[in-house]
Amino acid sequence: MADVEFFFDPVCPWAWITSRWIEEVRHQRPLDVTWRFIALRIINEHRDYDHDFPPSHLERHTLGLRLLRVAAALRAAAGPDAVGPYYAAVGGVLHVDGGIPDPATVLADLGHDPHLADAASETAWDDVVRADGDEALMRAGRGDEKKPLAVQRERHRQRAD
Repeated sequence: MADVEFFFDPVCPWAWITSRWIEEVRHQRPLDVTWRFIALRIINEHRDYDHDFPPSHLERHTLGLRLLRVAAALRAAAGPDAVGPYYAAVGGVLHVDGGIPDPATVLADLGHDPHLADAASETAWDDVVRADGDEALMRAGRGDEKKPLAVQRERHRQRAD
């Protein structure tokens, strides 16, 4: 079981910043992280994007959902350990380079089947993404304040008496 379950949307700058901190901690001490999904587009689907958000948010949140669909397909095909490097790669393009990642290129660069990028337009993956997000919101509660969520599991230590 992971020490930390980290729920992310690739387009969220706050999740990105927090994820880089988590990675720094992983280099300093043993820490097992499971990367999970929370799509801003899904959790805000009840909101009126024309009135509730700046103009770019609909496009940006939709991009996040498309990237998470690919992450879900990757997790199904290659296992949960493949998600962290994928997030690091697409997040780097988005938040460091200021670009729009091409999922097929990212997948190929990471040694995965680039055809998994077809999942970006396959809404069937939304159920997988939604299930992770529902789990995060069940733990943290719903509200208008969107934030990355990392859950650390308590380690049980057996003491020698």
